[in-house]
Amino acid sequence: MKEESLDTNVLLRLALGDIPEQFDQVEALLSRGNVTFMVADAAIVELVFALQTHYGMSRAAVADTVMSLLNVDAIKASTSLFERVSTQFVTHPTLSFADCYLAEYARQSSAAPLWTFDNKLANQHECAQMVPDDVRF
Repeated sequence: MKEESLDTNVLLRLALGDIPEQFDQVEALLSRGNVTFMVADAAIVELVFALQTHYGMSRAAVADTVMSLLNVDAIKASTSLFERVSTQFVTHPTLSFADCYLAEYARQSSAAPLWTFDNKLANQHECAQMVPDDVRF
């Protein structure tokens, strides 16, 4: 099976259906068969930013949209990672999607803690810790 990739703007058209001609083009692209469409983590993070900032979607609607896209058969992405990130994004309303992503990426990669200077992140995510004041090299 051949692998190709999708840009964030293609994901937006698929998710929103706001430009019918482009939505139809994306649907046709995805239904070609024998092609898997890879979606980079950065494209998902960018998608979330656009949905919140430019389209005013709620956190819950954004999370649902992301998971709906990642459940399209032809799309392959870090689905298990984004399932957890989406849940954290909804349950921690003061954390950004990017912060939730970084902390969950650290956890799933067995690379925790995620060292940060962000008190909010360190206090709300079990994988994040503040950089200590007394770090010695």
